[in-house]
Amino acid sequence: MAAIENYVNLPSEADYQEIIKKFPAFASASLSAKAKKDGAYENSNHKAGYYFTRTASPDSSHEVQAVLDFSSLFCDGSRLYGVGLRVALQIIYNPDNSLVKSCKEVSRTAEVWDKEKRKFVKTTSKAPVVTFGKKDYIWLNKDECEKGKEKTMRLISLELIARAKPFDKTGSTNDYGSEAAKELREQCQDEALEFATREEKKLLVKVRLSEKDGYEKAEPILKKEFKKTNDEKKLRNK
Repeated sequence: MAAIENYVNLPSEADYQEIIKKFPAFASASLSAKAKKDGAYENSNHKAGYYFTRTASPDSSHEVQAVLDFSSLFCDGSRLYGVGLRVALQIIYNPDNSLVKSCKEVSRTAEVWDKEKRKFVKTTSKAPVVTFGKKDYIWLNKDECEKGKEKTMRLISLELIARAKPFDKTGSTNDYGSEAAKELREQCQDEALEFATREEKKLLVKVRLSEKDGYEKAEPILKKEFKKTNDEKKLRNK
């Protein structure tokens, strides 16, 4: 099975499910100033946009799982334009790191679609947020890190940080690891690291995604993290 390795990705459907369970009001996301300037769609009522996950829609060869402005999953075409860019990355957890020490609690109120009640329900959630590369991220697994259960911090951007490039310009595939999605994968990293310092980049953990599970699980490559490969030198010396 094919696999890809990189530092920054779209979130997966599993990431979305974790957010909706822990911090439901943050499942949808507001647009950054850049995303607005770039022309990403924004629902004026919900003050939010929609974003791709890297997860293919079931029973489809060209649709992907997207998250709408009211927090629900939706199957949409990979050629879709106007989508906001939400990204996921991992960094080494170190309780003495300044990034960890600067963690703050952020509150957000949003209308979330309640399937059982079949109506929008105004929901308020609080989430731990850290800043990396001058962009804010939800620290998805804070409890797990602090209890020693996980070695890397799993971060999801608080906002839609840009307007996303199409998943596939031809709309013919929903394979996140395909050559067609390469431009989008590169955009994830470029946007996330736009203002990151060399010291911040040193904290990044490369992850491996496998076609075997639809690129759902981002497996941290911890054994290679501090080896000065050419790829890592290129990334961290920018």
